[in-house]
Amino acid sequence: MQKAKQHLILHKGGEKFVYRYEPGQEEDLLEVLIEHAEDQRTSFDWIDAAVLRLKLTHMLAEPQIGPPPILAGNRISPFRR
Repeated sequence: MQKAKQHLILHKGGEKFVYRYEPGQEEDLLEVLIEHAEDQRTSFDWIDAAVLRLKLTHMLAEPQIGPPPILAGNRISPFRR
């Protein structure tokens, strides 16, 4: 069975940058973002790469199943009280 593809999308002016990847390929995706930021032939720049990296970080930090965690004192609890 194939893994579900993930995607990151950035709208910039009239352009749309779409990056599709499979779970576990996040490091490869970051390398591609770096390559595209260094490529002077595109309008994709380091700020765009940073925005997508932040989006990716947030996506990876989100719990995949179960209720959202809540803050309990100085720690995060996966259960609601």
